[in-house]
Amino acid sequence: MNIRSRRIAHEASESTGAWLDTLDPTAVICCAAGLPDRARIALEAAGRDYSDEAACRAHLAEAQRLAPDHPAVLIGFYRFHFYGGRLRESLAVGMRCLAWAAAMAGLAADWRSVQAGDARFGEAFSQACEGVISGEQLQRYE
Repeated sequence: MNIRSRRIAHEASESTGAWLDTLDPTAVICCAAGLPDRARIALEAAGRDYSDEAACRAHLAEAQRLAPDHPAVLIGFYRFHFYGGRLRESLAVGMRCLAWAAAMAGLAADWRSVQAGDARFGEAFSQACEGVISGEQLQRYE
């Protein structure tokens, strides 16, 4: 894990109250902004109980019930399946993540239909995605 990844992991753990083991890729809740507290607690429990498949699935199902369209829940399911070697399931969830991201960005669901002018993919957009600049700062570039 590089220094930037550790910084992001540390900041994410502080902002979500998540437990943190920087060597465990499932330890940090990604995209936690706007996640209801009870869904966050369920995702944290899924991370803690990752080695118990039934318990982890139950926590993820609870998070999904509480925040069905939240990206943090989708990513939680993706990690659960991917790191558990359930690649078909992780692919299906990954496709749901891509569909969600395309919809949020106003892009066509079929990536082959996306054109260069459909969204701003320049340096400022990339920096905003990486958290280097805020969304408010990004609007100044437009």
